[in-house]
Amino acid sequence: MGSLLLKKLTMLTLTLGLTYGVHYILSNGNLSAQAGYIYDEPYKKLKVEQDSNRLTLYFSKNSYLISQPDQIRLQKTAEYLLRNPDWNVFIHAHSWDGGNATQEMLLSEKRSLEIFRFFIVHNVKEDQIQRLFYGNSKPLPQGLSASDGSLQRRAEIFLEPK
Repeated sequence: MGSLLLKKLTMLTLTLGLTYGVHYILSNGNLSAQAGYIYDEPYKKLKVEQDSNRLTLYFSKNSYLISQPDQIRLQKTAEYLLRNPDWNVFIHAHSWDGGNATQEMLLSEKRSLEIFRFFIVHNVKEDQIQRLFYGNSKPLPQGLSASDGSLQRRAEIFLEPK
């Protein structure tokens, strides 16, 4: 029998607020695991957002990819904007990934652009979308420890009437 390649991503949520993913490969009857990845889950550290006109997305370190749970949340926002063309969405992207100011600004720009593209792909009109990116120039209020850097790697989404 030929070689069978099967990839499966297994996610295990640890009590530390992290998710660990492993890729399993089945080849010629042998099961092996590729290197795992740890993803931050800062949601466990935050209160649920009460304002229905805003949402905050969080990113893994040095990443601008939107997580699957956040894609679902953004889809609901896109659907709202499609039903309400008299509303705008504002994307405020931030980073806190250990780079210099230029690197941080570029990463936050990529994060805002990724969210912008998501909305465009989901038929939100371009004139409804405003995007801003701040790098690490607008951190969250004081009182967070260095271990809470994952809370700084965020994009804040605001909905407002035109």
